[in-house]
Formats: sequence, C-alpha cells, structure tokens
Amino acid sequence: MKARLQMIQKKGAIDIFEKAILAIKEKNYDEAKKYFEILENDYPEELALKERLKVYKRLIELKTNPPKIDYSKLDSETLFQLGVHYYNQSKVEEALNIFFEAAEKDPKNAKIYYNIACIYAKWGNIEEAKKYLLIAVEANPNLKEYAKDDDDLKNIVSQISFKQ
Repeated sequence: MKARLQMIQKKGAIDIFEKAILAIKEKNYDEAKKYFEILENDYPEELALKERLKVYKRLIELKTNPPKIDYSKLDSETLFQLGVHYYNQSKVEEALNIFFEAAEKDPKNAKIYYNIACIYAKWGNIEEAKKYLLIAVEANPNLKEYAKDDDDLKNIVSQISFKQ
C-alpha cells in the first residue's frame, strides 16, 4: 500500500514537472515558476527532482534576466560573431548596436560594414544602406559582386556608383 501511494505521488510530481517544462517551452516563465514552487513545497522528498528544479530555475532566471555583456572587453571578431548571432535570432536592433561596437574596434573590417548595410536595407533605410555598403566595398572590393546576389542588398547595388 505504501509503495502504491509513493508511486501515485511520484506520478503527480512528474505530471507537474511536465507542465512546468511545457510552460517554459511556451515562454510562460511565471507559470513554470509556480509549478516549480508546488514541486518544492509538495514533493520535498523527491531528491532527483530537486536537482532538476535547480537547473530549470536557473534557466528561467537567465531567460528572464540575461546577463549584461561588457562589449568593451570583447574583440571585434567576437563582437561580429555575436552580432551575426543576434541578427539570426531576429534581434536586429541589438545586432546593429553590436556591429557598431565592432566597427569602433576594427574600422577597416569590411564584413562589419557589410552587415550594417544589410540591416539598414532590411529596414528600408536605403541611404544608410548605401553609405555602409560603399564603406564595405571600399575596404573589400570583392563584396560588390557578393552584394549583387544578397537578398538584402541586391536591389540597391545598381543604385550605387562604386569607385574603380
């Protein structure tokens, strides 16, 4: 009888844990926290669950309060890669800010200006896109041909007078 009761309790804990995980997947972190509190309060004897709760609570903390990055301590290549990462996650404004940080550290890096041009083109700010594409192509003339096939830039390449 006692073993059956323990099995029922364990099933209840697993059900609540699964609801918490689903809430995390749906980015409903407050709901996930509530489920985790229930598990901590109602199932304190579940040691394996306790360890998992610590991990998931930390995950929620990082998702809701991401650590601040001190960009001044990063080199231009790391900043560039971080900018690309944010761009690919559709965090375009953050990416642009990071690309500008990278450009300050490495003002001759064509790929940084190229990506800035892409962002401005994506936003429809054609003049800024042209400006930064010109800087990029001046630093690396091969980017002119590359830009012709780039979905973000191909429509503005024909509007630019590049230096020969």
